[in-house]
Amino acid sequence: VTGTADLEFTYTGGGAKVLDGTLKYDSVAVSVPELISRPVTSRMGSVSISIHPAQGGTGLALEGSDMVLDADKFAVMGGFRLSSEGDKTGLDLDLSTTPMDITYIKEYVPKGVFKGETADRAMAVQPIEGTITVKSLRAFVPLGGEHGKTFLDGLTARAALEGSSFAYPGLSMPVRDVSADITYANKALNVTGLKGRYGKEELTGLDAKVAGLPASPAYEVTARLGLDVDESLS
Repeated sequence: VTGTADLEFTYTGGGAKVLDGTLKYDSVAVSVPELISRPVTSRMGSVSISIHPAQGGTGLALEGSDMVLDADKFAVMGGFRLSSEGDKTGLDLDLSTTPMDITYIKEYVPKGVFKGETADRAMAVQPIEGTITVKSLRAFVPLGGEHGKTFLDGLTARAALEGSSFAYPGLSMPVRDVSADITYANKALNVTGLKGRYGKEELTGLDAKVAGLPASPAYEVTARLGLDVDESLS
């Protein structure tokens, strides 16, 4: 984390030593390279924080709530908990966003979700327009002592795609007016209620599941289509 900040706080001593306060900041960049490739930059924001001994009194925990991070293209809300207990250090995240420009989505896809051929296919999709809103994202980012675990082991997320268009190699025109609900949990990606248009053809509903991510993806797709026969055969 880089930037400038002002902190107003109160300190409670005695048995449970706690520092509570409000952190207001501007020109901040938050980088979590284990999670996303691009740092999230913010012109301004605020977060309520609490610093106290970790559970069992063997470490320190920094908790943030009511966080609002005003990025250039969208805002991030939610909370976090950074704790160090013994040899276990990590960052718990509980976040959501306002609608964000779909053309930036590749820069914020969590690292490691896709690998190999699945990653190549995902990266070949070219977003043109539209928005995606992260309704919820919960993850634990281990920062040491987790014996090979990654944030994907506990990542859950839910997002909504609205009014979007995409191009893909091999398609003669973009797929337009795309909307869908997207969830990720237990290393499986689910797309439900996807609708869109390709030329005169209308996709009235598609449900898809990709399980076993990232190492051994297994696909399951069901779809309902409305076709213009003349265009489909041309």
